[in-house]
Amino acid sequence: MTTRFQKIAAFASAGLLAVATLGCAPPHKIAKHPERVSTKSGSGGPGSGALQRGAKPYTIRGITYYPLTDSAGFIQTGVASWYGRDFHGRKTASGEIYNMHAITAAHKTLPLGTIVEVKRIDDGRSLVVRINDRGPFAHNRIIDLSMAAAGKLGVVEEGTTMVTITALAEGKPGAVGEPPVAVSPAPDFYHGVFWIQVGAFAILDNAERVRDRLGFPRANIRFQPTQGDGGQTLHRVQVGPFADMDQANLALTDAMRQGFNTAFVVAD
Repeated sequence: MTTRFQKIAAFASAGLLAVATLGCAPPHKIAKHPERVSTKSGSGGPGSGALQRGAKPYTIRGITYYPLTDSAGFIQTGVASWYGRDFHGRKTASGEIYNMHAITAAHKTLPLGTIVEVKRIDDGRSLVVRINDRGPFAHNRIIDLSMAAAGKLGVVEEGTTMVTITALAEGKPGAVGEPPVAVSPAPDFYHGVFWIQVGAFAILDNAERVRDRLGFPRANIRFQPTQGDGGQTLHRVQVGPFADMDQANLALTDAMRQGFNTAFVVAD
């Protein structure tokens, strides 16, 4: 009997020839580089362009968020919203002052300073923005755009729209109203080894319960340990591996249909 996982892999593999014929990646994708986008490479303070190092977990409305230490290979689909005048002039989570006219955004867990591509699903319009704040904390929203970024994507009047966000590189601010500037390259997002991360748990029993709920063969599910800021071990539950982003995206869609709405892609 063909499993759901096998169907996904077979369907994605059929697209590999088409991907191979495309040649170079689109201009907004940054070529593969031996150094990943990581907080380990950052050395400056807020506003310096360096990624935030050693970001601690934080709790909002009873939910604890664990900022990622590495944005390499990160991709996420969900609702984008925006914030503007009410926050203009206030300090952001990065220590920078929020400027609604700058091309920035807020994300709950990506390292501060990460440049991401935000692409509308309905019309394909895209924009590169820099993460310098935390949020949004409304249900099912994955990114909060500055007013200027929302304007360029046509989101101001609509309020929200469905997007896919892809981490590109570490970056520093551009001129006001202009996209950020990359200061280090990111890995190839099309080929490599990719996994779907569905959660990270300090308690192993919780990780095992999630593994048992997943509709993928157990052989394709791994626990990837990482150390939290408090020294505790976090058990990351991941599905894979996948040879390219097309395969990973199909599995990500399947994981979200199973109810794991905060799942995302990571690269080995």
